[in-house]
Amino acid sequence: MREYARPMRREVYLWALATAIAAGCGGPQRSVAGEIGSACEAPEDCRDGLACKGAVCHKSRSDAGGICVTDRGCAEDLRCISGRCASGRATPEACVRSCAHLKGLMEGQHEAGRATGEGDRSSRDSLARLALMDFERQCQASCVESASEERAQCLLRVEHLDEIKLCP
Repeated sequence: MREYARPMRREVYLWALATAIAAGCGGPQRSVAGEIGSACEAPEDCRDGLACKGAVCHKSRSDAGGICVTDRGCAEDLRCISGRCASGRATPEACVRSCAHLKGLMEGQHEAGRATGEGDRSSRDSLARLALMDFERQCQASCVESASEERAQCLLRVEHLDEIKLCP
């Protein structure tokens, strides 16, 4: 009798597994077609009041940080800047502060790696200072040209350089 106990358990397990797969138990949750977050190819794929943006149904007019192509794709009082809805362009002052903050983070990273560096320390430090000055200049020019106020403010709050990519 003991010989039959194992195969029976295996059959029950296989039956339960097949039932779970057929019923979709434990599978990924899919959003309802046409609702916010569901996949789309054309505006008609989304319900009224929604638009197909980046192949996903979103509100027709995006909030701050949302995807846009023109100002009409943004909520009232927002502008489309670099593909994101924002309250406006970053001011030169905000860009100077944000870029100085990022430069400070880069200086800290340079200092942390300094003890393990190879070669002449003073020439390495001089090259690093020049590179940081060039970075700050390019950062400010790029920020003034195309950054939103939200991005500039976000960059001021960054604690580690890898967090920059999280800013809209």
